[in-house]
Amino acid sequence: MLVLNRVYRSMLRASVVIASLWLAGCDTLILVGPANQHGQTAADTGLVAVDNLILKGDQLRRGGRLSEAAATLERALRLAPRSPDVYVALSRVKLDAGQYGAAKQFAQKALSLFPENTTWKADRAKSEAKWVISEVAKHR
Repeated sequence: MLVLNRVYRSMLRASVVIASLWLAGCDTLILVGPANQHGQTAADTGLVAVDNLILKGDQLRRGGRLSEAAATLERALRLAPRSPDVYVALSRVKLDAGQYGAAKQFAQKALSLFPENTTWKADRAKSEAKWVISEVAKHR
């Protein structure tokens, strides 16, 4: 009975924390993914920092602070110059800023960097890059 009470209390605490974060408007959970082919996790390679910069850049973009978003994402690009996710995020910023040529270039660069066998995350980012290109075409 005592062990069961501890389990329930632990679950209740976790539920309260999750509910509090959700009510506070936190809708993003950062997880360290599985190891790559060299046995390194995202934390080992520094990609967690890149993911955090992408999230921050997207928040700034959604808040209308486009120049700050671009600067943040350019930092991410310096850390991970072959990350298609950074290019997709930059293409969204450029699209929102009305810089259609740059938006299209970043989206096309993102598409060129995706591997052939992709995950759901890569498929989503590919779709977003293609969407940016179609939005640019509407503005020309």
